[in-house]
Amino acid sequence: MKKIFAAVITAFLMSAGLVATTSSPAAAACTYPATCFPTITQGSGLNAGANKAKVFVRVGTFGNGRATGPVVFTFVKNNGKSFTFTRDFPAARGKGNIFNFRGLNKGRYTVIVTYQGTDEKYLGSGTSFNTRVKGPRRR
Repeated sequence: MKKIFAAVITAFLMSAGLVATTSSPAAAACTYPATCFPTITQGSGLNAGANKAKVFVRVGTFGNGRATGPVVFTFVKNNGKSFTFTRDFPAARGKGNIFNFRGLNKGRYTVIVTYQGTDEKYLGSGTSFNTRVKGPRRR
């Protein structure tokens, strides 16, 4: 009964123009620091086979939540060539935080990892580190 009474009062006030409503959530723009949670992105290269890279990435959040969304990996070689990959975080098929990349040439790469939060309550973050891709084995 109390809920019906409150709904009738609210409907009357809205029709009179005394209560404002919006179509988008108030926290969508992250205007207040208390509504947005910063993230910390950490990563490192793992050993992999020929022409492959294996990368461990962790996106930490403050609080009990778990960040999900796209992670952009940019592999930059010393000569300036770069390769960009976008993967969902966490990785699919139970791999958790390990991502595999194929088709890279032998050499050292600087890996730039950028988390782009799709949920408006988690802010984006990034990190960079170096990794090495092995060449094919000689016979």
